[in-house]
Amino acid sequence: PSQERVQNRLSLSSNFEWKNNNGTVVKLRTSLFNYEHYVLERTSDWDDNIYEADLMVNTLVLKKHMITAGYQLQHETIDDRGKEYEANQTLHSFYVQDEFVVGPLDLVLGARLDSHNLWGTEFNPKISTKLRVTDSFKLKASAGRAFRGPDLVKFHGSWQMGPYLVMPNADLKPESS
Repeated sequence: PSQERVQNRLSLSSNFEWKNNNGTVVKLRTSLFNYEHYVLERTSDWDDNIYEADLMVNTLVLKKHMITAGYQLQHETIDDRGKEYEANQTLHSFYVQDEFVVGPLDLVLGARLDSHNLWGTEFNPKISTKLRVTDSFKLKASAGRAFRGPDLVKFHGSWQMGPYLVMPNADLKPESS
């Protein structure tokens, strides 16, 4: 049976950037995303809130190394009044990256440490290189690891989009690549 559904979305974000005369750059980005979803009978009535903050610093060290370091926070809550459950998850991430040049090679070495309250801690390294063969011909290669936990909506939320009914999956696990 088809039920009339209401969906409301709200998104707010802010960006701040500061630069000094030595080339150091500090960036702060924050955002809030709210997704409200309910059927008129209120048998499904949930809100999903995602809060993010990212503080990043770029600075040149020893006139050769462009260092990028930062911290990222992601916090998500879901509240389903129709099914009477609440859930939340938090991810704290710390990252650092060094970009430098060695002859015809541009090298990037980086690492990210993700600490998730549901999925534990993951270390994610990265290396990439660019070889300048000529001014117009370059070869690039990179290798790394990444981690991402599923959104709470994928665990708990159900909704209909056109003729398709999307159901939650409590068996989801984090993705790594």
